[in-house]
Amino acid sequence: MEWWRHTRRVVRHIVKISTPDGHGTGFLIERNDERGNFTIATASHVVRDAHTWGQRITIEHSGSATLVLQPPDRQIGLHSERDSAFLIAQLSEEFRQALPEAPIPILQPERHLLQGAEVAWCGYPGVEGGSTLCFFAGYISAAKPPNAYLIDGVALRGVSGGPAFGIVVRPDAEPTLTIIGSVTAYRASEHERLGLMLADNVSWAHNLGAAREQDADETVDG
Repeated sequence: MEWWRHTRRVVRHIVKISTPDGHGTGFLIERNDERGNFTIATASHVVRDAHTWGQRITIEHSGSATLVLQPPDRQIGLHSERDSAFLIAQLSEEFRQALPEAPIPILQPERHLLQGAEVAWCGYPGVEGGSTLCFFAGYISAAKPPNAYLIDGVALRGVSGGPAFGIVVRPDAEPTLTIIGSVTAYRASEHERLGLMLADNVSWAHNLGAAREQDADETVDG
């Protein structure tokens, strides 16, 4: 798989998310110029504490766009069952220029990639000061519909919330670059450092309209 052809497109959708406790990764799932805002998906554990304690959250795009968000400047939804979350913020002029006009498609809830499928993911690992967006690739070790995938690969601290993506092939359509989930954890075996990456299914984003209407303190289902 020549991932570089697809990664060039994916990285434009990715942001670094920093809180007083550390940083993680997020990616665009909606942009609405009419409302003047955008929505990113991430892992709940990246933003949960800052949300609970009313702390600032900083979003950075590699295209030199930065937003410092205090609680009144954002809406956050935490998934009730998965390590998934969304964050909504207003589009600054910098982010209008940096973010693509449309997100990468997300896999539909009734579909999942099969065991053995090749996938990739991106994020900001806690190396090089956490400032370098990195690429990773591996294979689905086990599909656990509807909630998650175990993937033969690593998930370093800081990559949490980054997009896991693959090429979906359908009999009646062209192969499509598709988001399948978001990085959530690295599950090592009991006596070794080796393990598998866990990616949460983010098909809940297809119900984002309903979730957006909830209060920020409530959870999102789907």
